[in-house]
Amino acid sequence: MTLTRATQRWTWTPGVTILDVMRSIKSLKFPSTLAAARQAAGLSQKTAAMSIGVDQSYLCALEKGRRPVPVDELILRAVEIFNGGPETAEALMRAATHDRVMAVVLDLVGARPAANVISAALMAAGDLSEDELEGLAEYLAATHTAKKRLLTLASKRNVAMANEEDLIMR
Repeated sequence: MTLTRATQRWTWTPGVTILDVMRSIKSLKFPSTLAAARQAAGLSQKTAAMSIGVDQSYLCALEKGRRPVPVDELILRAVEIFNGGPETAEALMRAATHDRVMAVVLDLVGARPAANVISAALMAAGDLSEDELEGLAEYLAATHTAKKRLLTLASKRNVAMANEEDLIMR
């Protein structure tokens, strides 16, 4: 599974889907969260699928990350069938949102460290307080600003060194 870069857009190897890439970099959160919720309810895939109103093969594909995240109504129906409370609903909706966002991120930036940072931030967002999130955002902004300054200084240094070499050569 390879990605190639054409101009500023990532192009996928023929036959490779975003779900394939997400599975390969272990970026999917919804499948394991869905399976855990079903198992916690003590339901088999077959029983859960029938109760939710989907085919067992579809539920299996969702739990293995072979199908994209379903619509919210289906997720909430699963929560009802699993007798899950607000925590189950929140966990499934957070995982679903994560995977939806990551599909877009991977389409834009490809499978690289930036996608991992965004994935970690999405998962942390639900567990951090508002102040902690603001602090994280400030830290990332400061890190970005510092890097830009360093690159500017390095560029100026390279120009100065090139000018020195020109003077020496004359």
